[in-house]
Amino acid sequence: MRICFVALNSYDLLVRRPIPRHCGGAERQQELLARSLVDRGHQVSFVCWNFGQSDREKIDGIVVYRTRERDAGLPGLRFWGRWTDLCRALHRADADVYYQQCADELTGQVGLWARAHRRRFVFAAASNADCDPALPNLRTWRERVLYRRGLRLANAHICQTRWQREQFLRHFGICSEVIPSIGPNPRRSERGALDRHGGCMWVGRVAPVKRFEWLIELAGRVPEQVFHAVGASNQESAYADALVPRARGLSNIRVHGRVGRSALDAMYSECRALICTSRWEGFPTTFLEAWSHGVPVVSTVDPDGVIARHGLGAVAVDVSGLAAALRALLGDTERWAAASCNARRYYLENHAVERVLPRFESLFADLGRRGAYAVASPRVD
Repeated sequence: MRICFVALNSYDLLVRRPIPRHCGGAERQQELLARSLVDRGHQVSFVCWNFGQSDREKIDGIVVYRTRERDAGLPGLRFWGRWTDLCRALHRADADVYYQQCADELTGQVGLWARAHRRRFVFAAASNADCDPALPNLRTWRERVLYRRGLRLANAHICQTRWQREQFLRHFGICSEVIPSIGPNPRRSERGALDRHGGCMWVGRVAPVKRFEWLIELAGRVPEQVFHAVGASNQESAYADALVPRARGLSNIRVHGRVGRSALDAMYSECRALICTSRWEGFPTTFLEAWSHGVPVVSTVDPDGVIARHGLGAVAVDVSGLAAALRALLGDTERWAAASCNARRYYLENHAVERVLPRFESLFADLGRRGAYAVASPRVD
């Protein structure tokens, strides 16, 4: 089957750039899924922004079609130029199924093109914000209208959690299918908590929704732990400009900025706990990366309650709770070891490639057997 991922910021991940210029959970998820599909013999392509690459490029069996530069064109006219070039790239890809993840005006643009050309379109949620009727990540009327239109045009909708499925049905009248996020498959570190010297990690964008200031406060409350902050803002940000220097000024925070994949994996293998301070998430790829290394998560979000239910770390609602939970976890080697084993086992049983990929293949095959205007029948588990 020919599957095209419309993931405009994914080029650096596909070419394995040592330090990607843009890397979010949605981009990482689509890269992992695409490489797995190629390994299974599917024809996979991507549509990406123009980062200086050729118009058509083949990378590790994945064909990448270029659209225009992100900021090319005059303000006011830029939107229409982007859309025109996007349609050209979608036409060149000539796929059976077009896959787009994350609420965006792009959802509507891809949906409209796919419907006009009798191709199947799959939308996948990337965050709880995608199924919030207020659409907090979409700032303009145009973005919200196109996103809602794209949802209606999609032949299938994928969500990360049962909670997201309930919200899509309640607020948008859409039936979606829960397919667990796909994860990497690194070698597990067999070292226990006392043998790991990498401290604690915080991985993400430096943005208000991630509450980087909570990490700074947490480091002040737990001075005996070293915290490694990995990530940066994806755009010019007064928020990041104010907080990153504050973090650098603390003796127990190491600010790394963006790091490459091999360096990140090495940090996970030495890490004792992953910290999440977000207001909301979907099912964070960082959780999967941590659990695949047997690293427990101490978090303010708990997708479908899996952390609490399966003993994968600890959950808290404020900085005081995070500090108490972190001390309790790291202060008890038996408790840490149990959480580490639980995390690795949960990951392998629910998110390893061999567990997740057949679900995607089944959905794509189901769409291939149906007409271009048909809607896939979501499976309820």
